[in-house]
Amino acid sequence: MYCRISGILFIAAMLMSIVTLAQAPGYMGKRFSAHYENQLWYSFTSRHMDLFHIASAEYVITLSHVLALRYTYSGLQTQFDKINTPDGASVIYDVRGLVRTHALSVWGKFFSYRKGFIAPVGRYTSCGAGFLYHKSYASETRSGLHSGDELHHYADVIVYFGQGRQFVFAERLILNVGVQVGLPAVTAFRIRSGLLNGDLYSRVFFASLFRAQVGMGFLAF
Repeated sequence: MYCRISGILFIAAMLMSIVTLAQAPGYMGKRFSAHYENQLWYSFTSRHMDLFHIASAEYVITLSHVLALRYTYSGLQTQFDKINTPDGASVIYDVRGLVRTHALSVWGKFFSYRKGFIAPVGRYTSCGAGFLYHKSYASETRSGLHSGDELHHYADVIVYFGQGRQFVFAERLILNVGVQVGLPAVTAFRIRSGLLNGDLYSRVFFASLFRAQVGMGFLAF
């Protein structure tokens, strides 16, 4: 009788520990993860694929919620010829432009626990808000000789929304795929300079509206 009771108590304790471990926030007790992602935007006007680099740190706070701090960087470039006709004579200028964007944002990811997805694994909906800093630079040359520069700085704020799915491999690696939409202010259209054309700024603005993303993460602890 004593052996039976001891066996029952041992099995019950094992089941309780398994249930407790399964319901603990995080993946196998690991809550903190570091991520690197790429977001892509194809500009149909310039026929150019723009790439955004993202580094983030994420922490599982409940079974359904993840808090993330994210840094985004992009450097969009353009080059074109500008033709001026002073006094009826055509003069061709070579213009090179660059817009660098730095963004720092705070995110929340919400996993559907009722559907069996426990953070940080499965489908999620996300939202966040961030601060953007734009720096645009343009250089103009004529017949190989430098003729002018322009430099502008602008700040902006943006609200993000997204959906995606995360997969865990080898108990440490996280694959994240999804889409992101943003609601920025109109700063991207106010960066205009006298040298650069509007295509570069439209690329900055519309890339903030919608991006596809794919990235890898590492479960640290």
